[in-house]
Amino acid sequence: MGVPKINEEVKTRFHYNFVGNRRIGYAVSAVAFVVSVALLAIVGLNYGVEFTGGSVYHYRYSKPVDTNQIRTLLTTPSFEELGDVRVQRVLGALDAAGESKGSEYIIKTKFEEKVESMEGQDLESRMDTVLSSLGDGLNRLSVEKIGPTVGAALKVKAFWCAFLGSLFILFYIGIRFQFRMAVVSIAALIHDCFILLGIFALIQHEFTLDILAALLTTLGYSINDSIIALDRIRENLRIKRKLGFDEVVNLSINQTLSRTLNTSITVQLAVLALLFIGPANIRDFALAMTIGVVVGTYSSIFIVSPMLVSWHYKDHPGARPKLG
Repeated sequence: MGVPKINEEVKTRFHYNFVGNRRIGYAVSAVAFVVSVALLAIVGLNYGVEFTGGSVYHYRYSKPVDTNQIRTLLTTPSFEELGDVRVQRVLGALDAAGESKGSEYIIKTKFEEKVESMEGQDLESRMDTVLSSLGDGLNRLSVEKIGPTVGAALKVKAFWCAFLGSLFILFYIGIRFQFRMAVVSIAALIHDCFILLGIFALIQHEFTLDILAALLTTLGYSINDSIIALDRIRENLRIKRKLGFDEVVNLSINQTLSRTLNTSITVQLAVLALLFIGPANIRDFALAMTIGVVVGTYSSIFIVSPMLVSWHYKDHPGARPKLG
């Protein structure tokens, strides 16, 4: 048997046979998905204070100090009850002239039984005394205690945010396009979500509310790319009646490919700038977005539309795909 002939109109319009090579994309996604689920089940996420419970201390110095020095002082044996300590410099408040009032630092400690059993005022006083040795003008702005119950409740709320968001997307696309288009879009979102979470389980980077926000933003970004491709597919199905379904889908992917890649590259450049030269308090968000944009772009090209083709030919066993 020879190589299947491709319609001349399609040959001049598309540059890559995404649909014909969809099984390669399926294999890559299946391996990535299974590994991600295994990592989440075996290793798990390294949840931050917001989800596990703990304490958040907000300090200000009149002049910048080294965050590593703060961390070193608070991990000595005299502060062993603090456990894991995370120090982050943040953008401070500005005065009337627009000048910074000082350098501000957030110190996070996860929930520990030993910490909870200590006299809070005594611990805070000892921290004030030790930290004041690093610089002048130390001022403790606030102390926030987050109980483990509150942290567990945030996990549940995070799940409901993702679930309800996906449900509304399913409802909208089901009405705006077709039910099967909605289903494959949600399948791609689940794919993106688990792979992103699996990557964070692998690198054991602390999973914070900023990363959760980036995760939900990534889902919105991914579904936007998918809707662009689906809209083009629907349009081409009306005007390219002589082409097979797989040819129409492949043509649509290639017609929207430059738009998808250009948008992704533009967003990625902005996010990378935030990641490498932006303030420390938004780098978690930028890191998650950097990964999420790549995963979301991949799924919008290699998952959503090819799955639509596979579903179509499963429902129409008498029809045969022309692109393999």
